[in-house]
Amino acid sequence: MRIDVDHAWLARVAVLGLLGLVLASPASAQPRSKSIKTEGKFLKYSPQGSYVVVKVTKPGSGKLARRLKRGKPAKFKVKAEGSVLSRTTVSIRGRASQLDEIAEGTRVNVYWRPEPENAKIRFARKIDVWVSAIDWGRDKPGDAPEEEYFPASPSSE
Repeated sequence: MRIDVDHAWLARVAVLGLLGLVLASPASAQPRSKSIKTEGKFLKYSPQGSYVVVKVTKPGSGKLARRLKRGKPAKFKVKAEGSVLSRTTVSIRGRASQLDEIAEGTRVNVYWRPEPENAKIRFARKIDVWVSAIDWGRDKPGDAPEEEYFPASPSSE
């Protein structure tokens, strides 16, 4: 006696079963919040305590960012080691850098999320260092010659 089974039906059941397992996983149970951008001046990095301190100039938007006050220092948890997905990434002049390379007093953008276990702890996902024209080695922002930004094209000679 032979039983005919519709293989397409079995494939659909298998796909729905896998989808159910994925949706029921603990990783999907916790909603991921968007990063909050906070601007400020870099004050301190503590490798032992794994945190940075920034004097806030623009706290950002959102309910959690309202806890930060302009002109007051804010502490952010950082992770210097690990994969790009789990550690704090740093860029200076658009290039990958390390946390200890950020100079005190430089303007930074900190992109952070609250910790899932404790919303009062802020985890810095990314830190971007602002670079002004003066930091690039010019005396005044307008000192760069026009040719540096708009080189003469070969056809205009």
